Amino acid sequence: MLYFKKIYLPNCTPQQLEAAMRKVALKRTSPLDFASAVSDIGTDKYFIGYQGKTDLTFTRIKASPEKLLPKLIIKLPADGAECYYQIRFAIVSMMVFFMFTLPLLLGVVLFISG
Repeated sequence: MLYFKKIYLPNCTPQQLEAAMRKVALKRTSPLDFASAVSDIGTDKYFIGYQGKTDLTFTRIKASPEKLLPKLIIKLPADGAECYYQIRFAIVSMMVFFMFTLPLLLGVVLFISG
């Protein structure tokens, strides 16, 4: 996947970060790229989490009006050696982004080439 931001947390242990995120997350059994993150039911949880083989991913629970906004996925490493997290868009959001930027880039290249 294409992660566009990697943020290190200097004064935190990986176990503290994972425990804090798990406390405010609902557990899912399918990857978050295709799982629905829209919920209109009030809950004390703010994220949906998925435990993969090599990482732990989270996405924010959204209300219905936010359904059209892109889904951000936050990844925590499962190895526990370093304390950082990475942020990326979901697959569908990335495909839409590239679908809109490809013609724009092609137009710029054709304009420059004459």
